[in-house]
Amino acid sequence: MLFRPESREEDIKSKLDLELRPGKKPKQEVKLWLQNVEKIKDDIDIGQEPARWMLTSHMQRGERAFKKTKLVEELYQAGDFTDGLVIDLPECIGKMMPPPTLVGESTAQRTKEDILACLLDDDVGKIGVYGMGGIGKTTVMKEVNNFLLNESKKFESVIWVTVSKEFDLIKLQNDIACRLKLELPKFEDEIIRAAELYTALKDRKYVLILDDLWEAFALGM
Repeated sequence: MLFRPESREEDIKSKLDLELRPGKKPKQEVKLWLQNVEKIKDDIDIGQEPARWMLTSHMQRGERAFKKTKLVEELYQAGDFTDGLVIDLPECIGKMMPPPTLVGESTAQRTKEDILACLLDDDVGKIGVYGMGGIGKTTVMKEVNNFLLNESKKFESVIWVTVSKEFDLIKLQNDIACRLKLELPKFEDEIIRAAELYTALKDRKYVLILDDLWEAFALGM
């Protein structure tokens, strides 16, 4: 029997197009299988004999062909995804802000674009937006918040928390947990509570926006 993973690949891609809807994403095993099919298609065609094969013995060529055929067969069988091709995305967390009016629009727009460029850079993990009160930092961040929720597909969660001048770490932890619909232990210390938040966030692609933060501190998450 001749196994042709590229034929099954076409069927799977067609089925994937039908199953992919908002709130769904391809299973990792499906993505890996499709990558492996592309790799094997780029390999030597076992029905041909490149010039370098002429330097090998008939037995060696036969062994290579056998291994190749076995690999193709295993890949074909591995593409039998009877339990479906997609999984649910994690529940999106975040709230759209009332549309703000940017003051000093050209400067604010450039600031927004700079912030978004940093957020979309995988090598950037933390950004600070600072300046005198009243210059529009919160307004710009509302624009960023809405863009990430409405237009960017990079993040699953955009968490907005207003900190204020009277900083209270326990309250901040509670506010973040509330956005995540997570109940923290009431009588545990800050480190244990931070560990709970870390566990809830570590497998998510998220942005945590801390508005009106007056001083630097170690987030501990």
